[in-house]
Amino acid sequence: MVVLSPILEKSFFPFRQELNTKPLGDENKTVMIATEKKAKKFFLILEDSTNKNLKQYSVICYGQYEEERNKSILLFQSRIRAYAREDIEYPKDIDFILKAKFVSGIKKYFFKFQYGHIKFCQKFLKNIFCLIVKLGDSIDDALTRLFYNDLTKLQKGFEHFFISICFLMQAYLLMTPYKAIIGAVFSPLYFYYSPKTFFLAFNLEPIIAAFFWGPTLVYRDLQISRHLQFPEQQFQIYPLDQMFAIATLKSPITYFIREFFWAWVIMIVCTAFVYCFLFEKKMPGEFLE
Repeated sequence: MVVLSPILEKSFFPFRQELNTKPLGDENKTVMIATEKKAKKFFLILEDSTNKNLKQYSVICYGQYEEERNKSILLFQSRIRAYAREDIEYPKDIDFILKAKFVSGIKKYFFKFQYGHIKFCQKFLKNIFCLIVKLGDSIDDALTRLFYNDLTKLQKGFEHFFISICFLMQAYLLMTPYKAIIGAVFSPLYFYYSPKTFFLAFNLEPIIAAFFWGPTLVYRDLQISRHLQFPEQQFQIYPLDQMFAIATLKSPITYFIREFFWAWVIMIVCTAFVYCFLFEKKMPGEFLE
């Protein structure tokens, strides 16, 4: 007799045996998918037959899928074609799904921190982000009504300028609590060495970019997008605190290096106002001559 999770006991989902797969080349384990077409819901179940006398079953993840294909099921599809690498398809991406479920070591704590940041943004900054998004949409609509026809290069420049301002406002909100922490960590430089040294270190450290910056579309949608207003449109593969990492695991490291570099540049731009202290002649403890 197989005892299923309480999640599965609520309703019956027919299993799709033709989509069974052996994950990570382990012959003792089988991943099975159960789907319910009417509500477009799915469950991924891991069968472990290491102990031949007692098979064990556990839920890997569950949620709503996008569509059924010939020999696969699309669990999530990026809304921007350029981010197609973030699509999640079973059984094609089962290895990434399992890595997200059972990630360990430094990666585990990195993703835990990032998900904590997502929840922070959803809880405390949601209304502010929605306001900034509405402001950006209003500016875009106003420019469209003002110029009517196709925008010239100059008009497009104005549009990108206002969009950039809204983007920097979002980045500044995301960055503030972590920069406060960095300021506290670097505070001995201010008191025991030089204020200029403190401000230079404060503005140029790159590490926080990796924490506050959402490197994937899935991350950004969960974090700040208007999808917070329309939950049915956002990433819905649960448990979210594990599965949101799939898009990160699928992306090449060079992509993240590039993304974090630009995040670091944005951080410098957002805190550029403190550079005036670097050139304040009356400030004691000269660092730059």
